Amino acid sequence: MKAFAPIAFTAALAAPVIPTTAQAWVLDNVVSIENTGGVEVILQDSAVGGCWTNLGEVKTYAEDKLKERGYSVDQKSPKQMNLLIAVNSERVSDGTCYGAVFAKLIAPAELKHSEGTAYAILGEVSTTYTGHKNANIVVLDLVKTLIDDMPGPAS
Repeated sequence: MKAFAPIAFTAALAAPVIPTTAQAWVLDNVVSIENTGGVEVILQDSAVGGCWTNLGEVKTYAEDKLKERGYSVDQKSPKQMNLLIAVNSERVSDGTCYGAVFAKLIAPAELKHSEGTAYAILGEVSTTYTGHKNANIVVLDLVKTLIDDMPGPAS
C-alpha cells in the first residue's frame, strides 16, 4: 500500500481566505483509480443569505475537470467515487459573507472479514474565508486545487 502523502498546512493570518489542505492519495489494490467506477459530483449547500449562488457552474466545472483528467462522470456503478463539495456560509451585517468550504474525494472500500462497505477519503481540501460577496470563486478555486492534484487513471 502506498503511504499517505505529506500533509501540508498553509495559513495566512492577514489574508481573508485561509487555505488548508490535507491531501492523502492512498491507492492500493482495494481502493484504486483503476478498480473504482466513475465519479459523481455531489453538492452540499449549507450557505444562507445568497452566499453561494453558482452551484450549477461548480458542478459543471468539476465534471469537466474530472473528464479532462480521464475520469468518467456519466456511469453509475457500486464502486463509484463521490466528489463531495460543501459550503457552510452566511452573510454578516456589513453585507459580506464568511464561511467554510471543503471538497472530498470518497471511494467505497471492501471491509475484510466483515460485511458491508466502508468509505475511504482519498483526498480532501478545505478553506475558510471572510469578507467576500459570496463563496463562488473560493469554491471554484478549491475544486481546481483538489482535481489538479488527483492522480490520473492508468493509461
